[in-house]
Order: sequence, then structure tokens, then C-alpha cells
Amino acid sequence: MVTAHKDWDIKLTQGATTHKFRLLQQRGQKAWTVSESPPNPRVETEAASREGFRPDRELPFVMEDWVWGVGLERFGSQALDRGHLFRYADGFNIDTSQAGIIQHGPLAESLGSVSAGETILEFILFQDKVYLRTTNKLYSTDGATLTEEKDFGAAVTLSMAVFNDKLYIAVDTADTYWEWNGSAATSKTVTDGASLFLATQGALNPILIRVLNNNFISTAIDPNDVTSWDAPGVKVGEGDTINSIFVVSGFPFVGTESTVYILATDSDGVSVPIELDKRLATRRSSTAFSIKAESGSDAWLSDGRDIMRVVAEGFELFDIRPDGPFRSFDSRPVTADIKGDPKSMAMDLDAVYILANRSGDIYVYKGVELTRGQFAWTPWAKYTGTNAAAAVLKVTGDADPYLYVGNTLEVLRFKTENWTTFATTWELETPQFTATLETWDKMWTLIEAFLVITGSAKAEISYRLNNDTGYTDFDDATAGNNDMTVSGFNQLKLATPINGKKVQLKITGTRGATDTHKVDMRSFNLEGLLRPDRKPIFDFTIRAQTSTEITFINALRTDVTQFFTVTDRFDTDRTVFMLPGFPIEQEQTDEVLKEPVRTYRIVAQEVI
Repeated sequence: MVTAHKDWDIKLTQGATTHKFRLLQQRGQKAWTVSESPPNPRVETEAASREGFRPDRELPFVMEDWVWGVGLERFGSQALDRGHLFRYADGFNIDTSQAGIIQHGPLAESLGSVSAGETILEFILFQDKVYLRTTNKLYSTDGATLTEEKDFGAAVTLSMAVFNDKLYIAVDTADTYWEWNGSAATSKTVTDGASLFLATQGALNPILIRVLNNNFISTAIDPNDVTSWDAPGVKVGEGDTINSIFVVSGFPFVGTESTVYILATDSDGVSVPIELDKRLATRRSSTAFSIKAESGSDAWLSDGRDIMRVVAEGFELFDIRPDGPFRSFDSRPVTADIKGDPKSMAMDLDAVYILANRSGDIYVYKGVELTRGQFAWTPWAKYTGTNAAAAVLKVTGDADPYLYVGNTLEVLRFKTENWTTFATTWELETPQFTATLETWDKMWTLIEAFLVITGSAKAEISYRLNNDTGYTDFDDATAGNNDMTVSGFNQLKLATPINGKKVQLKITGTRGATDTHKVDMRSFNLEGLLRPDRKPIFDFTIRAQTSTEITFINALRTDVTQFFTVTDRFDTDRTVFMLPGFPIEQEQTDEVLKEPVRTYRIVAQEVI
């Protein structure tokens, strides 16, 4: 309560000094006002603020395109950074490579399993069948039946290539490689055997390249005739083991433990290895450049950690550059959550597929070149297991290509286009949304989404605030759950608003009663309001009658090393600082004293 006989209206204290003051009174009112600082945020366009609405009235979080792919942890503050409008944090079993839609990812089709103890190492198309090389065996599949074609016993298979309507298999048996004609295998004896094979076009005839003694290159135009091999072969580098051979723009390339070489030809027709880039030695390892996928016009390489792309820049001019889903094409770093260990690669005319292990799950990242040299990546598929091989292949009768992958002992394939069966569930995590106002509180109550649903499929929405690790269901107040089941417009409204400085959504799609049911998303809109930090502003005018009081008031402004305390008539203390431009000295008439007095108007903000 206010004590009636107090001889002051407010007290001002700084340090150990306190002064009591009377407030100016005019027209029956004391010159004392407490208000709040109005919000005045600057919201960037990429924060999805809807045009035409002030950010202190409405602050929606809107996404309607995800085409630039995975890896963005938080929306940034660079309006011209295109990636920040069309990217998301993480997900699986989705395809976002087409503008304006999250597509339900394909279902994996099992083609059977290889023998226990085997590892699926390579796929290849031969005589209109898909052949796969395992540790010690050769298998084939026509899409319906997986058949064991050849058991090499204790010999470990190393590579295979199709040449002159034969399939040649390199093994670790000394002075030996194998020829498969589609029905029978024939052992070939040649000095030093082979560790890797590559079929390509020579100057006059197709040639088969082999790697012997892990470091020499030899060629033949008819490997069925073991005497046709060049001898003694071309030595590559300083004796490092050759891990891969591939072709870009007609030139053979050799990847060793230390670097990458181009096999050029001198004026005498002799192959000459030329090192592509000496800096590649910084990637030296026993598995360097051992994982590859090639199209003829470019090639992708990995050592199980880094991913690189070899491209032709001009005639006999090549470049190798870091690339892949774990690197960012813009100024924002890729979120660490999506990073994995590459295990295999594949490619076709439309996309690059990189399979990476993430904590025991294999994620299939699909890369699409949206602009020249810039790939956007989508977490297209996911399965639990191990992987060491992948290939995109199309046999006669297939309407579309398939991605063939190894899953421990199981052979899986995914339709790469126009799939009609769908993964059990898919998931997408949005970036963290702050509207670029990191320290401001926001309030969210309602989310809307436009879905394309067939059958009994559905989408579910959950959220997490600030630095929470787990997600909470965005349950509708009426329905009592977070399900969206309508093909078209859907809405969820919370019974109680949620509050935080940042929010992140997780959208989960679930197929219906059969694997032909799906749910795609076109857009969502999370309606929000800005809740600025409470910043009380005190505006009051006091009477000053002595030079000591005037000196004290001016010190409140000039002594910037301290705050001061305002104590009102209700004995409530507030720690404040004076805003620039105050105090303002005026001579005014006080109706209590009924005479002119010297007054000081002070405007101060509370320190929260």
C-alpha cells in the first residue's frame, strides 16, 4: 500500500547514493507512465514471412518447395541464397528432386539372397541378365530368380567386365582369370593374372584393360587368346596399389592409393600415366578412389570418406572436385546429422546414387544436377544392413531402370522412375525456423498442409522447440491426434499454443493398407505470432530543487558504467538504464506548488 505521509513519489538510487523526488503533477495526474517497447523486428524474405503482414502480427513458417535438397540445419539471413528457400535438414524414403513436392519414396524389391559368408561386391549387365559378383561366387538374376552360376572355391573375386560378348572375372589366384560365356566358365592362364578389368574403345578396336601385380597396366583386343596381352605392361606411379580404373571422355583413368592418373598416349602409341592433381596425395589411404561410378562423360570417386567428381573441362582437360551430399553448394555448412560413410555409387542419365552408412542404416542419396555443376541431394531410400555394391541397370522388358543394391546377403532393387509401390514410411525434418530473430519468443497454434493421398495413407506432424532433442506430436484439439488423412487441404490446431525461440517440424508419411497407397506433400504453413521479450519503458518527470539533485540526475546519464534503481510509491524496485536523449530539462508549472519549477523528464528501460 501507498503510505499517505511519504514525502516522495519515487526514489532514484545509483551505487550508494539515493535521492527522493516528487513527480510533476498537472491536471490532476502525476507524470508517471510505464509501457512496453513495441516489437520492431526485421524479418528476411527467406524466413517465409508472408508479404502484406507485419511480423509482429503474423509470422508464418511456410515451405512449398524442397528441390535444393537435404542438409540445411537452420534458415539463414541471406535473402539471395537460393538454397535457404528450398532445403531441409534430414529425411529418408523421399524424393524432392522435382519442384514443389515431397514424393513418397519407392519400395525395395527383394530378389533373393546369396550364400552365407558371401559379400555382394559388384553388379553388371550381361546377355540381358543382371550378374552379381560376390566374394567367391558369380550369380545372375532375371528379376524373378536369383541363380548361382559359378563357385570359384577358395579364389576371391576382384573385378569383372563385359568384353566381346564374354564376361571376364579377375580373381586372386596366381596367373589366372576366368571367362564366362553365359552358360560355362573357362579358366584362363596368363602370367600375373589380373586384379582389375576395364573394357573400353581403343584407337582401332575395343580393348580390355587389366591391372596385374596390383600396379601394371596391360591391354588385349582378344582376351580369349591369352597371348594377345601386351607385355610387360605399363607401370603406374611409384608402385602404389591400383584401386580402380575408369574412363572419362574416352581417356582411361587409374586411381591408386595415392592419386589419380590419366593414361595418355604418346606419338609412338605407348600409354603414359599422367598425374591428374598432386594435391590428391592428401587423400592417401589403402581404400583411396576404390569406390566409383562412371558414365563415360564423368566419374564419381570415394575412399569411404570423401566424395569427388572427375569432369572434362575441355579437350584433354580434366578437373577433379569435391562433391556429394555431405558438402554444401552455398555458404551454409551441411548439418552433421546427414553425414555418413560412402559404401557404393551408381549413376544413370538422370541421377547419381550414393549409398552411405549412417549408424547401421544404409541411406541412398539421389543427386540431380539442377544447374551446371551443382547437384541437389535427396535421401531417396533407407534400409538396415550393409552394402558394398550398387548399379543402375535396365534389362529388356523393364519399363524403367532399377537401382540394384546389396543388403548384406540380400539382393534388393528400387525402381528409379514411375514407381507404383511405396516405402512403409517416409520422413522429412525441416530446418530450424527462427525468422532470423534468434532472441525473440514466438507462439504457434495451427498448421495447414496440402497433401496428395491415395488409399488409407496419411501424414503426421510433430515438432520440437529450442534445443529439445525429442519431438512432440502436434495434436489437434478436436481430433486428439496429429494425423492428416485428407487428399487436399488439412489443418491441425493445438488446444494450447506452443512457445519458443525456434521450432523444427518432423513430417512422417505412412502408406496405407497396401504398398500401392502413398502420401505426397505439396506445402505446409505453420501459423505463428511474434512474442517479443518484455521490455518495460518508464517515462516520468521529476522536480529538482537543488544543485545536488541536478548533478545526481545528470550523472545517471553520464555514468555509463552503472545501472540505477527506480523505487516507486508502492516500494517496487526496478533496475533500469536511461535511454539516449534524456533527461530533458524544462521549466513547468506544478499544480501542487502552483509555481514554475525546474523539471527533468527521464525515459528509462528496465534491465531484464
